[in-house]
Amino acid sequence: MVSKTEDIKINMGLSLSDLIKAINALKPQDKELLIESILAATSPEYLESIKQARQEYRDGKTLTFDEVFKAK
Repeated sequence: MVSKTEDIKINMGLSLSDLIKAINALKPQDKELLIESILAATSPEYLESIKQARQEYRDGKTLTFDEVFKAK
């Protein structure tokens, strides 16, 4: 399992088909890391939403599982 983005090696010159095959060969948790890394690298809004969520958690602005998913 890849644990840090610095450990991911990317070779240039891949065809789109080869890239898709490589992504499909990843374990689910590595795919998630890849997607989150791409979002973090390309979306300031994504990073800001993470900062905001962490601050809300520190401030105690959270809901329980039941509050979020209870039947109405």
